[in-house]
Amino acid sequence: MAYEPIQGMELLDATVSGYHGSERQNLIKLMTHAGASFVGVLSRLNAFTHLVCWKFQGRKYEPAKKFKIIIVNHQWIEDCIKQQKRVPEHPYTFQGYG
Repeated sequence: MAYEPIQGMELLDATVSGYHGSERQNLIKLMTHAGASFVGVLSRLNAFTHLVCWKFQGRKYEPAKKFKIIIVNHQWIEDCIKQQKRVPEHPYTFQGYG
């Protein structure tokens, strides 16, 4: 399935946490097809903007909070693609579920 890059997604440098195997690879493909860049390793040296989490926990979650990275679940990426626009992140964050 071919996707057109979504305006505004080119500003994203994202990494993922909690996804494994084909789930992880599919999510990375969705992100890059939408126009985002994938950053594989979480580091203060990596200037990334988003962490896509399966659950709001894990090895990358606490450092991402500390670095004030936007943390969302995968549904955000899927909804951006479905709507063919960058939708607001807040409903897909931990705080958005509260």
